[in-house]
Amino acid sequence: MEEPNPKLNELYAQLQGLDGHVKELQQRIQIVEKQMEDLAGTREALSDLEKVKAGSEIIVPVANGIFAKASIGDVGTLLVNVGGSVTVPKPISEIVKIIETQAKEIEEGHGHLQEQLKALFERATELNEEISTLIT
Repeated sequence: MEEPNPKLNELYAQLQGLDGHVKELQQRIQIVEKQMEDLAGTREALSDLEKVKAGSEIIVPVANGIFAKASIGDVGTLLVNVGGSVTVPKPISEIVKIIETQAKEIEEGHGHLQEQLKALFERATELNEEISTLIT
């Protein structure tokens, strides 16, 4: 019976460690992609809201699956939560700029995560090649 190759065991351990990192990065990428979708939806909603005339009837979500009818007032200015249950009035144009800044930062983070994932896949390919040469 052949003795276990310590180098082979080390490479397998590294490959398993990489697998864990890949899964973690993939989860983080999914979270970031969801944030990107949410921001895109918010931008679209703000764009639609700008077209609504004061006095128009709208449906407002109260809870999951529960809505109330309401009349809309001034749509030029919205209230933005700045933390601690404090809201400040801001024009839609300013809110859109804030969202665009957030979207840009998230997209940059997404790009970095994709680069990290690519590097992990490249390293996994290298490890697989090393393992193949030791097995044959």
